[in-house]
Amino acid sequence: MASVFKKTYTRPLSELPGEVRMAERKNRQGGVYPVAHWVDGHERKRFAPLTADGTGVLIEAETYTARYRRADGRLVEVSTGCRDKSAAESFLAARLRRKELVKGGVLTQGEADMSAAAKMPIEGHVEDFLRDRQSKVSPRHFANLEHNLRRVVGDCGFQTLADVRREAVEAWLDARAANMSAATRNRHRSAVLAFAQWCVKTRRLAANTLVGMERSDEAGNRIRHRRALTRPGAVR
Repeated sequence: MASVFKKTYTRPLSELPGEVRMAERKNRQGGVYPVAHWVDGHERKRFAPLTADGTGVLIEAETYTARYRRADGRLVEVSTGCRDKSAAESFLAARLRRKELVKGGVLTQGEADMSAAAKMPIEGHVEDFLRDRQSKVSPRHFANLEHNLRRVVGDCGFQTLADVRREAVEAWLDARAANMSAATRNRHRSAVLAFAQWCVKTRRLAANTLVGMERSDEAGNRIRHRRALTRPGAVR
């Protein structure tokens, strides 16, 4: 049966930023359960229940996931990108309408999937991408990747995948040439490129619309020049 819900995923305590504190909270039945408290990378106070073995926390996704059967009968789960349940249910209804078009031969399943992905809020795609990358890179690399990607997506005003355009990202990078080092601009470029390529790999985009963006010249564009170290005893 088609439905919308918020997924829960596990994150090891060792990957939580800063100091993690343990406490207890009451449940609706009057009992207590152990939780972990920490401050995330956006300076927000967070808490989540501990896993049964106490080595991680159970985190509820901020957006809803839709579960339904495609026209070929396969059960699928798709991030809606919606924080509001009513909006998520509207997303699911649109998916079910496309399912009927596939059954009627108006669309292929691939066309229906890409059409739906291009119109859904980009936040859902970003969350899926970050969740996929989190277990494949170091915590430090992941934190930088998340920060850089969210900054580009937010500053460029991308609302859906259909909004993602090379010209917008290039304009954003060019506008920061005066106060952002070439290396930092390249890291932002790499983050959004990796996201777009992942969307192609997962058949959310037909092609990477960001292909062709040139790297900034790190050798010829440094914001800060380091002074050579002075040898002990040398006269300045």
